[in-house]
Amino acid sequence: MTPLQGKRPSRRFGWVAWLAAFTCLLFPAAGCARRTNPPTNPALARDSLRVALDHWQKGGTPQELSQRQPAIIVGDEEWEAGSRLVRYAILDGELNDGANLHVPVRLVLSDAQGGQREQVVTYIVGTSPLVTIFRQ
Repeated sequence: MTPLQGKRPSRRFGWVAWLAAFTCLLFPAAGCARRTNPPTNPALARDSLRVALDHWQKGGTPQELSQRQPAIIVGDEEWEAGSRLVRYAILDGELNDGANLHVPVRLVLSDAQGGQREQVVTYIVGTSPLVTIFRQ
């Protein structure tokens, strides 16, 4: 007969297992559950979008914005492809979905041949935990 055969688990072990399981259920109720980011800050979102678009208009790159403090992370394929921003206008009709601010913007872009084209796009701007700006 091996040492474990014929022995029942002690009542103490059962009580400890029950207490551990009960404690695990209490942690979420005690505030240890997964936390969400705070809601977007509309003023910071609008200001950050202006900073990014002004930077583009002056000939800067998205990578330069990611190196500054605080960093602004920008994702815009046209900017990254080398299109030049001639001018822009932030339009009415922004939408705050709680996590991001959706901002319509009229862009006038110049291509390598000197031609200009106008388009209306929407930028999705988040402010937490980082400032992020992506074209929709």
